[in-house]
Amino acid sequence: MKQATSALIWLALVNTLLGQPAFNHQFFPRIGHSQVMAQVYPEAINPGLPEPGQVWDFSGLEIIPGAPRTTVENMSPGLTPFGDAFPEANVCGIFTDTVGFYAYYKITPDGWDWIGSGTELGALPFTDPLSILRPMAFNGSFRDTARMELVSPGLEYYQYIEQEVGYRSYGTLRLPQGNFYNVVMIEMHQMEIDSFSFSSEGFYSIDTIFTNTYNWMQAGTPGPICIYQVSNGSSKVDFGGQEPEYSTFGPEYDAQYDIGLISSADGPGLYPLGTMALAPNPAQDNSWLYLQSGQAFREAILEVRDSAGRLMRAVPVAIDEGENKYQVPVEGLPAGLYLVILANGKATQATRLVVR
Repeated sequence: MKQATSALIWLALVNTLLGQPAFNHQFFPRIGHSQVMAQVYPEAINPGLPEPGQVWDFSGLEIIPGAPRTTVENMSPGLTPFGDAFPEANVCGIFTDTVGFYAYYKITPDGWDWIGSGTELGALPFTDPLSILRPMAFNGSFRDTARMELVSPGLEYYQYIEQEVGYRSYGTLRLPQGNFYNVVMIEMHQMEIDSFSFSSEGFYSIDTIFTNTYNWMQAGTPGPICIYQVSNGSSKVDFGGQEPEYSTFGPEYDAQYDIGLISSADGPGLYPLGTMALAPNPAQDNSWLYLQSGQAFREAILEVRDSAGRLMRAVPVAIDEGENKYQVPVEGLPAGLYLVILANGKATQATRLVVR
């Protein structure tokens, strides 16, 4: 009996090891990937234990009414305003909610590195890039740091980041739209120090932010399916000649999930409404959205949003099973980068459009 018990334990261990989903380059973003992330009440999210075979039941997540949705579009850096400043980048992630933020990545099979950003301050390259993710086995981890500085007349901005990233769990993730299988949970602990000084104003500030982030991810999807984040921090502000002001904040919670993905036995489909294509793209006066759909949706909306997420056009459409063709209302739009979004109330897909 003792030998039989030992054999069963060994067999269970072997099955557990063989069943571990590997975390590799298939989890990294690629050009053409897009997401629409909705903010939800964080109370329904619990990261669970750092062990295999988890079932995270977040099927009761509720979207916060009126909260801005974050659209993430991954595209060629050459199509973006700050691409020339990042010659090593091969993917740019554009994040839009209330403002536009461009993250420039160098992605290889061995790593996903963040090499800089584009914001209203201009191009902000890291002097020491940040490794966001690397291929790992279950219980694997790594540490990394990043540095960035912006020095111009009257303004100095410095940023320093330390983080530890670990592959902590895997299992099944239940979201409102269904179940996602072979999901891995990546845990990140990050410290960020930001300092600003405006010499002409005699102003100086330093912020220290501690953030724990939990990302649920599945191979082949555009990015984290679900995100749960907890932040704490402190701040010091000095106006010159006055007593410095100190403040703290936190804990602050943020939770989001991808409302555009659907679930299936083989994992979520990247194209819940069908396969989309735009032509011509870039466009000047007219562009057409072509959709090959596997089912009909009688009520849908075609939206055009600018790179900051502002709604520029909205047209009600119907989706038929099979081939669909819609004129994209771009006439009169200023030259620039836009997102064309198709939504039916349950699923959302987006693709980028360049207007000349």
